[in-house]
Amino acid sequence: MKQYANGIKKKNKLMQLFCKHKNIGSFTEQSTFQSLSGETVHHICTDCGKYKGKQFLEYEGMGFK
Repeated sequence: MKQYANGIKKKNKLMQLFCKHKNIGSFTEQSTFQSLSGETVHHICTDCGKYKGKQFLEYEGMGFK
């Protein structure tokens, strides 16, 4: 099993197929290069480890758009 940096274990494809993906966690990308205009958030199922997608949140003033 592969393990993500945040401690979530990625299960095999059959287990991911039958998972309902109800527990979606949002994790920010930790890298040495950080964008000044926003941050990238990755959505991963905490039960099976399936990668559901990413979203770029853009800064506007003192918060996000």
